[in-house]
Formats: sequence, C-alpha cells, structure tokens
Amino acid sequence: MPLCYWISVVCDAMATGYFWHWSARERWVRALQLGVSGHVLVLIAHLAWYASYDTRVALSGGYLRYWQAVWIVVFAGGLVGLSHGVARWWTERRADPWLFFAPLIGAYATVCFSAVSMSRSVTACALLLGFILLFGRYIPLVRSGAAHGGTWLRRESIFLTLVGIIALVFRLFYATRVMSNPDFLNTGSDGPAYDALAWGLIHAQPDPRWSHIPMFAPGYVRFLALVYWLVGRNYFLVCVVQSIFGVLACWFLYAIAKRLCGDSTARLTVGFGALSFPMIFAAVSIGHQAMDLFWTVLVVWCLVRYLEEPQRLGRWMMGIGLILGGRY
Repeated sequence: MPLCYWISVVCDAMATGYFWHWSARERWVRALQLGVSGHVLVLIAHLAWYASYDTRVALSGGYLRYWQAVWIVVFAGGLVGLSHGVARWWTERRADPWLFFAPLIGAYATVCFSAVSMSRSVTACALLLGFILLFGRYIPLVRSGAAHGGTWLRRESIFLTLVGIIALVFRLFYATRVMSNPDFLNTGSDGPAYDALAWGLIHAQPDPRWSHIPMFAPGYVRFLALVYWLVGRNYFLVCVVQSIFGVLACWFLYAIAKRLCGDSTARLTVGFGALSFPMIFAAVSIGHQAMDLFWTVLVVWCLVRYLEEPQRLGRWMMGIGLILGGRY
C-alpha cells in the first residue's frame, strides 16, 4: 500500500508539473510535500482508532498523555495549514499550486473523523489551539508573543538549548519506562554481559560467563566501568550519561547539516535526531550502540571541518584515527 501510494503521488506531481511547466526539482519537492503530509495525517488518524479501540493496546498514563499531545498538535497544525492554503488559493484565484495539494483536505478529514475516538476534553483542546494559532495574528497579545518567540527561536544558541532539553527529557522519560520492567537490564541485547564485565573490571574479578568471549567492545566495557566507579552500579545514571552524549550527537548532527545543507535543513535534522526512537532507545540501553552514534557523528564532523580547511586542520586526521581505533 505505501508503495502504490508513493507511486501515485509521484505520477500526480509529474503530470501536474508537465501542464504547469514546473522544473524537475519543483516536481520532486512538491511530491515530497504532498506525500509526507498526507501519509502522516492518515497514519495519525489510523493510530487514533487503533489506540482507542484495539483491545490489545494498553497505554500507561504517561504514554497516553504523550499520544494525546501529538494528536492535538497534528489536528491544530492541520487546521491552520489547510486554512491558510485554501485562503491563499481563494485570494489568488488560481489552481497552481494549491489545487495540487487538495488531496490533503481528504487526509485531514480522516484526522477530524478520528476525533470520535478521543475524549471531548482532548478534542476541545485541539480546537482551541487551532483557533488560537489561526486567529492569533488578530490578537495583539498573541501576535506580540509569537513575534518575540520567533525572534528567540531564530537565535541559534536558544534553539539548540531548547532542542537539547527536549531530547534529554524524552530519553530520561523513556529510561523510567524501561526501568518499570524488572528485566530492564535486558533492554540491550548484550546488557547483562556488559554490566557483568564492567562490574568485574572494577573489582578485578573477571566474570567467567563472559570474560572468555572476545567479541564484546572493550572500550564500552571500560566506559561503563568508569561510570560504575564514579556513581555506583546505577542503571538510571548510566542512561543519564548516555543521554547527555545523545544530546551532543544531536548538536553535532546540526553542525554537520548546517555546513552541508544550510540552516533550515540543520534545524529539521536536529529535531528529528532529538525525537528519533532508535537514538532514544540506544541511549537508555546498556550497549556499545549508545556511544557508537556519538563517535560516528563526531568523526563525520571532523571530516567535514577537515575538508573545509585541509591545510590548517590536517592535524585533525590523527585525532580521527584515534577515535576510530579507540572507540572499541
């Protein structure tokens, strides 16, 4: 189904672009805009019905509030986006480009229908947020607040700090959810092995179950042993340290994307990194994957900086070699 959907979106973009004389780049850009937006709206609507009526789904209080917040944001954002699009098309009286995005009205309608599966208070909050965003520009207080907020968010340091806080909060929240299971040590496939090897290294007593296996990353074992030596054998504090490295990885992603693709792409990239589930999962499980991500983006960042100024930064290549060789 997703393959057929994307084929139809691309064919629609190509056919429309042919009649409206769009460039090849513009056709692909609009295809991505239409495809991703429609796909997300339909998935959110489907998830709303699935989470509410499938008896196999049992969400905890925290996850339920998180899911409701996501639905509210999508509902309100869709209301604002479609309203502005239709208004602009109506004002300009032309079919290009807004009729091309008309299928999004149907996709957003599925989100509206999914309101039946949400509580009345959640639906009311979504409508209220949507109307505030839609008509807020006519309210002086809201307009001035939005202007100040936009000015602050355009400052790189404030934006990255906010994203870092969000990334850290999501990782630590998920860590608490993981630790609610008594078998949390097995969250990472090799978690028990790394835990035993690190604890044995501190006490100079190799664990006979794992010490004879050469495949475990010795660098990560020593990193975990250092954390245990400093703060004790505490799973949550290990997650805290790894989450901090995860936030740093997000910031390095921003720096790489900014140099290669520009500021807008960099902001989108760091946002995806902050909320990426594989990155969150790696940060809250014991395993070398938690540090692999950080070292990888650090190496890429060093390579990008080296390519910018190979003469002045050539000495960094030695550091890159040490990182690649010492990470394990």
